[in-house]
Amino acid sequence: MINLDELPMRVAQGQMTSPNDDDLRFIKQTGCDDFQLNLVKSPETGDGFWALDYLKSLVAKADEHQMRLITIENVPFTFHDDILTNGPRREEQLKNMILTIGNMGKAGIPILGYHFMPTCVWRTSREEPGPRGALGTSFNFDRLDGIRDYSAMSMPDAFKTDRDIDDDEMWENYDWFMERILPVCEEAGVRLALHPDDPPTEHPLGGVARIFRNFENFKRAMD
Repeated sequence: MINLDELPMRVAQGQMTSPNDDDLRFIKQTGCDDFQLNLVKSPETGDGFWALDYLKSLVAKADEHQMRLITIENVPFTFHDDILTNGPRREEQLKNMILTIGNMGKAGIPILGYHFMPTCVWRTSREEPGPRGALGTSFNFDRLDGIRDYSAMSMPDAFKTDRDIDDDEMWENYDWFMERILPVCEEAGVRLALHPDDPPTEHPLGGVARIFRNFENFKRAMD
């Protein structure tokens, strides 16, 4: 296992969905020894969790390039959608998340980045003009056609609901998960990294509150 306490603050690169040789070679040439994978659309090895052999294969690829797989950001949405929303498969998904985190620890991957957005990332434009002609993404709530206009949702297959889920209910779901998963993380030696809601709007998106939208709510989560 990588001992994060023995490493200085440093830059990592990534967001790839697999550790291919060309990307890792490029990252190494820029002076980085650490990289991150974003596996939100990764193959679902096992049955709703990441199998140990799969995770070990990712670490082995890092070792080939004398690099560290320092973080995996995101699990496939189907790994935890009912955890986020108190759905019928919540207990089953919790067991699988426990398996996934345990396998990450055994494989030597020290950080799992996660979010708590049932309706995921939203954008109203993917061609927003930026400096010197560059294009970027943006979000403008006023461009939505009502609170359940899902056209801006980046993952069309993500959670949709006809009822409202407010801050209190989202906090209940979050606290339920943290109470059960943090002891597992401590035992496995895996740290969790919480992604802010994207976008961090005060408005519910798709009828679902965005609780990680400000400093105060992040502090509440960390406390």
